[in-house]
Amino acid sequence: MAACNAVFWDAERKRWDGSEEIMVRSRGWITKMPEKPHVRFLSASSFTTLVQTEQGAQMMYFIVEGYIAGSRHVRLGLQGVFAGLQLLGLIRLFAALWLSSDYSYMNFRGSDLGSEISETPLEKQVSENILEARVSNHLLEVNVGDRLLPLHCWQGIIYRAFWLSTIWSILGSAAGACAEVFWYYPPGLPYDASSHLVWQILYFALSFFGILIHTFYIIRGKTQSTIIPCIHDSWYRIFTIFILILAVVCTVLSCLETRIRSDGIVTTLPEFLCGGAGALCFPVGKGQGNNNV
Repeated sequence: MAACNAVFWDAERKRWDGSEEIMVRSRGWITKMPEKPHVRFLSASSFTTLVQTEQGAQMMYFIVEGYIAGSRHVRLGLQGVFAGLQLLGLIRLFAALWLSSDYSYMNFRGSDLGSEISETPLEKQVSENILEARVSNHLLEVNVGDRLLPLHCWQGIIYRAFWLSTIWSILGSAAGACAEVFWYYPPGLPYDASSHLVWQILYFALSFFGILIHTFYIIRGKTQSTIIPCIHDSWYRIFTIFILILAVVCTVLSCLETRIRSDGIVTTLPEFLCGGAGALCFPVGKGQGNNNV
């Protein structure tokens, strides 16, 4: 459980390692293990799960309320910028019993030089013991394939089918909802705030590429790591920078556009001056409109 939660940095290859092999080999480097094979009820991990679940449930309530009322599914303005990330907190429930930070590992460099990265007495002693027992330590030479089910066994196929169906149902519906920016006009006023436009592009990119990445690696059978396999690819780094820029732009625009109308409703649109029935509405300055005041 500790190895599944930890993230190991391979200094020799200069990359993160979350493979099944490192999970077994890291048993020789652990200095603190969880007391139980599941998280404690009173722990920081349980508190984090509780908070993220509450946030996700709150956002799910807003979405359901929007479907029933026929209005927007997510609140406008600054309070809705990270609504999608709050919903992702519900996914944590599937692994809540095993998400723990109650562990620690020593810094160890397994090169031929046998040098330690850390200079603490404990880590130095453990590092020397590992190097001396390197040949006889079976944990460092264990074959992970011997302790796992075959890739094409029925249990694995059922699990991957469940995995794909869950991803497609959650992210697919999210991508479809965010894609309305390309074909949908808001009822009443044929205008949309620039912050909401950037918001839809941001979460469409996240959900659409999330579907592609999960589907590609699950079908190819590259699921033997706790770290996404493309994390070190150049295109993924560029995509990450693109998402971060969109998030910053969306936040800044939301801060600039969010205001409260006279009836207490939050909006990101300005006041409009509208004529009679069927007439066009035009955005105007504060105090000059007769709609969305």
